[in-house]
Amino acid sequence: MRSRWFFFQKGFDIMVDLHGADHRRVPYIHLANLYQKLGKFVEALAMLVMGLAIVIRVHGPLHPNVGTCYVRMAICTKYLDKLEDALELYQKGLDVITLVQGPKHPSAADVYNNMAIVYKIQGKYQEALQLHTKSLDIKKHVFGEDHPAVAASYHNMANLHVSMDEHDEALKLNKMSLAIRHKMLQPDHPDVANSYQNLGDHSLLQNKLEEALEMFQQSLAIKIKKQPDHPHVTSACMGIANVYFKQGKLEEALEKYTQSRDISIKGKAHLDAAFAFYGIATVYDKQGKLEDALEEYKNGLGIFINGRQNDKEVANSYSGMVNVCKKLGKHDEALQFEKEAAAITTK
Repeated sequence: MRSRWFFFQKGFDIMVDLHGADHRRVPYIHLANLYQKLGKFVEALAMLVMGLAIVIRVHGPLHPNVGTCYVRMAICTKYLDKLEDALELYQKGLDVITLVQGPKHPSAADVYNNMAIVYKIQGKYQEALQLHTKSLDIKKHVFGEDHPAVAASYHNMANLHVSMDEHDEALKLNKMSLAIRHKMLQPDHPDVANSYQNLGDHSLLQNKLEEALEMFQQSLAIKIKKQPDHPHVTSACMGIANVYFKQGKLEEALEKYTQSRDISIKGKAHLDAAFAFYGIATVYDKQGKLEDALEEYKNGLGIFINGRQNDKEVANSYSGMVNVCKKLGKHDEALQFEKEAAAITTK
């Protein structure tokens, strides 16, 4: 990807030299795509702003590419944690899409879905549910009841209901999603694995450990078959590890937490690695390997803080460290961790 970006940047610079920075042939939007894939959202956003100006000048404000630019800008803005700005840009994109392509166009459904995700992040669950429902209605109208896009909506709505603590509704939607995916997709399709993962998460929350284990194992079997060292394998590994931990099978749990950690580090999925470090620490704590537990808690905490993870994960890591330090008789260190936890979680 980076070598591709290098050559594309060279070509971009040549086009600017030949035609000028505001010429329609300058591929701002294509360069934005590459920046976005590299996680360079500020640079991607700057390219999209330039590209949008050219599209409006050439085609006018009511053109499908104008709507696409606004949506792409919203996606970058969301990743920059500017959620209100993202919603405003999504709405601009939606306005263009509905005027130019119609209110029942699949692109409108995608925007409703993306806006719902932002509202979910903000904790505005009812607003998110309304938009997910609009997205689902369009997909059913365009594609019919048994389509992977409809299954994706059920999947997303199930995740939202979990956040709302409405687990029965989440379970129903997850099963509806899986049924469509079984019918319409190959049995080893990644979306089938995602449905199994969701059902496993739901069963684990309800403490149905054997059901959860079966779902996680089916998800893992598909993911490993496709890409054994890809970071998406870690969610299934973590699910299995969490089941084993609750069952008191500490060595089995440790093996899966460690597998998740190693894959996450290799794939540079740092926050996934942090959760794995935390899991390893809890196993060592249970086994009485307190010094090892403290080290693993610290490893996870550093990533959580640097990754701007929410206060819950930071607080859990500090809580584990405090408890271990007290068991070790390191009361001064425990007190220091309590102060650090208070300083971060009360910001």
